[in-house]
Amino acid sequence: MTFEATRAHEYYQRAWAALPAADARRLFAAEIMGRTYFALLRAIEARRFDVFARRVTLSTPRRLAIAFRCWLGARLTTS
Repeated sequence: MTFEATRAHEYYQRAWAALPAADARRLFAAEIMGRTYFALLRAIEARRFDVFARRVTLSTPRRLAIAFRCWLGARLTTS
């Protein structure tokens, strides 16, 4: 699973690098989803990939913080 997680990290990095800054405002919802799924990946890694003992989730405050940071980042980006 470490191999797959490393591969996923690489895909996330490529996707973030490919996102044109000019499109940040229009794509901030997609950015929220990407950052949320990345946080879930990190949570899975922290559990050493044990996804069967308990459901892997993010708390509501954590999800809201991710959404707010993405929204704010999109608003601060010049177009």
